[in-house]
Amino acid sequence: EALAGSKIVAWSEAAVFTVKDDEEKLMEKGAQLAKENGIYFLMTVGSLRPGKIEFGKKFIENKAVLFDPDGNTLNVFYKNRPVPLIEPSIPGNGDVPVIQTPYGKLAISICYDADFPQLMSQLGKKGADILLLPSGDWKEISPYHAQIAIVRAIENGTSLLRPVSGAISIACDYTGNVVARRNYYDNGEGVVVAYLATAGTNTFYSTIGDSFAWACVAGIVFIVAAQVFKYSKRYTAITSTQ
Repeated sequence: EALAGSKIVAWSEAAVFTVKDDEEKLMEKGAQLAKENGIYFLMTVGSLRPGKIEFGKKFIENKAVLFDPDGNTLNVFYKNRPVPLIEPSIPGNGDVPVIQTPYGKLAISICYDADFPQLMSQLGKKGADILLLPSGDWKEISPYHAQIAIVRAIENGTSLLRPVSGAISIACDYTGNVVARRNYYDNGEGVVVAYLATAGTNTFYSTIGDSFAWACVAGIVFIVAAQVFKYSKRYTAITSTQ
């Protein structure tokens, strides 16, 4: 794909697994791949920490490593929201990194992170242009999980590249228009290629967040309380007359 002209290449979630002792060799290969091909390369890794595995112990580093065309490591991102009960991954620090490149500001998150609007609101606040969202799904939640990610892109005015194993990979612009998609179970090479805008847009949501929604909730509570008070007074007046 790099030879064909791709400038940004991203794998799906935890595309390779390694033990911690061998991680450095893997990182060297990732840096070499990026440098030899002149690409921004998002390599996704499940790194297994040594030690006895016990129930409740976090022993996997589910992360995405971004290399630039010179082979430099620009960012190492840990998945912020591991799936509860089924993913023994060490969580990130809650930050969504946004990295300046010649192809816009690239943001990085992983799969389940996009289910949390407050977490993803960092995209709009930091002016992200493209969200790279490597993911891993299964048939039963496809395409619904991808649609949640599209909503996050619309809310924050970013384009989205969501390479996914086990479901449908998508790329969409900041209006939610899907410009490329591929089903994991289709025959052929497991690749989705898309042209995405290198500039996002400012949105009203990224300024006010969920303020309007909370205002609506407050309005409903006020209306209900007013009606309860109204009927309470009426009931009191009737009983006193009797």
